[in-house]
Amino acid sequence: MSKKNLVLVDAGWFVGRNARHWSPKGGMKRAHYKWIVRAKKPNPFMFVKSCRKIVFNDFQYLDLRMTQMKVSPKFGNSEVIVCYDGINARQRRGLISSAYKGNRAVLPDSTTYDAESYVIHDLREDFQKWSINPMHPRHGWTGLYDDYKEADDLIAEQVLEAFKDPAIENIVVFTGDSDIHQLYSWDLPAGKTLQISNVQKVITPDEIETNNKIKISQFVDWKSLTGDTTDNIISIPGLGPVKAAKLITTYGCLDDIPAEQFVRYQVQDADEVAAFLSGYRADNELTAYRVEKDYGYFWKSLESKKRDLLSVEEYASISSLIPAELFQKIDYGSLIQANRVMIRLPFEMPESLTTD
Repeated sequence: MSKKNLVLVDAGWFVGRNARHWSPKGGMKRAHYKWIVRAKKPNPFMFVKSCRKIVFNDFQYLDLRMTQMKVSPKFGNSEVIVCYDGINARQRRGLISSAYKGNRAVLPDSTTYDAESYVIHDLREDFQKWSINPMHPRHGWTGLYDDYKEADDLIAEQVLEAFKDPAIENIVVFTGDSDIHQLYSWDLPAGKTLQISNVQKVITPDEIETNNKIKISQFVDWKSLTGDTTDNIISIPGLGPVKAAKLITTYGCLDDIPAEQFVRYQVQDADEVAAFLSGYRADNELTAYRVEKDYGYFWKSLESKKRDLLSVEEYASISSLIPAELFQKIDYGSLIQANRVMIRLPFEMPESLTTD
């Protein structure tokens, strides 16, 4: 049996390219100005022709990368699948967080974003405007689409199927979405290879581990802690990639991290808290250096009202000095667990949200 390659392309890459083409100096913007705006007689045919050529150049660039990796359909043993975001794809994760990808939303004024009901623009319509069949955009390429699935979910499902297919030897994913890196944590069947490329270069598991100071098996748990600004998945304020990596490295996995690590204390009245702290220093004739040494480096920023959130350890060190009602206890544990559900691929709806 001859072995074949499976190439999976996240169509989100074309969304980024499209945005660049429509930027003030982009090719499509210039074509629109030349053939529609500035022309004495608008010429829609030449405008479409120009845009079609620009998109085909993107296809050729991507095919060049495939050729360099020896997985282009021109070699006769590769299948290329372009995976599109479904127009209702945000809605499933929107049941968990209504703010999911809200930072990407284009809304009329006075309209409130809600991922649970948001409908995204269909990239396939753009291709069709340029007389390109999105389900067969290039020789040897096919499209894959599901109204309620995102491209990375479709890619993950295809990779799982490829793992079971003895005819597929090499799997290559082209995407700019770092969530896909979690595929490296899956058990790769013997005799198969998996490569993930951001189009410019292949991102290796070793590179991910080195850059983030984690094991690849911890990627989903680590990202659940850090959140994802590109998808508007928020995390615990002040818990960045470095601190998250230390937690994961210390405890091994998300489920073994003590619950108090997800608790924070929010200042309710910054002026009163600052007054208590400065009053305590004055009454006891303590310097700023002394209180920072005895209580923690957070003291100065708290007294100067530049900080309003404390960890359990920080709060415990000053809780006897300040009335408890000046702080609100916030448990981010459920938020972190929700993050993991949204980040893990392919997405699975929690039973608590499943309707009959």
